Amino acid sequence: MRRLTTTSYAILGLLAVRARSAYDLVEQMKRSNIRLIWPRAESKLYEEPKSLVAHGLATMRADQVGKVRSVRKHQARQTRPARNGGRRRTVYAITPAGRRALRRWLDQPGAGFLLEFESMIKVVYGDFGSKEQLLTNIRRIHEDVVQGAGLGRGLVRELADQGPRFPERAHVIAIVDRYLIEVMETTLRWSQWAERIVARWPSTTLNASMAAEARTLLTQNADAVEAVASLARPRDRAAT
Repeated sequence: MRRLTTTSYAILGLLAVRARSAYDLVEQMKRSNIRLIWPRAESKLYEEPKSLVAHGLATMRADQVGKVRSVRKHQARQTRPARNGGRRRTVYAITPAGRRALRRWLDQPGAGFLLEFESMIKVVYGDFGSKEQLLTNIRRIHEDVVQGAGLGRGLVRELADQGPRFPERAHVIAIVDRYLIEVMETTLRWSQWAERIVARWPSTTLNASMAAEARTLLTQNADAVEAVASLARPRDRAAT
């Protein structure tokens, strides 16, 4: 039996909102803010509902016109998804055990903030290329943020004007969206600032002026991190 992963619980959370088909689960993952904080290949997402059924955390049911039949874990292989509106569809629903498992998972500490940012890796090694290459990669980061905002504009406006599809979840959706928007705004400000810095460089080879500027920035960076670290709660300080 496959071990449950963070992706498993992300899917389980969607099922806690309502029963869905595998296709609906994948589409909701793509449409929601989850894709921005936990991006995963579609093929992996399609595997998770069956794993949840195998663990007894979800059930499968075959939709039929005028009839819905529940299917337990040991019957899963024998299930023949019936036609519904001309389409064959199997719907997954969370079980009481699934809700308990989701609550236990929410109580456990999650992995910390982790970036997966290829364009920034190219900036990290920018001194091995040309100034124009470095500027291009910084500008691409800017463009990606703007493009992402354009793609998400319709959804966030819909949320603002009409509210979420599940109004009872508006409060958590709003605070998560605010985090993602602040990351977007921070990245945009950084890209504009970094472009101005690099534009002044004669090349990506360090000279005396660039070295002096770097020392100032490194000191500012250290001061900023120390200021954040000083906000640790007493329990966090004891742990360190």
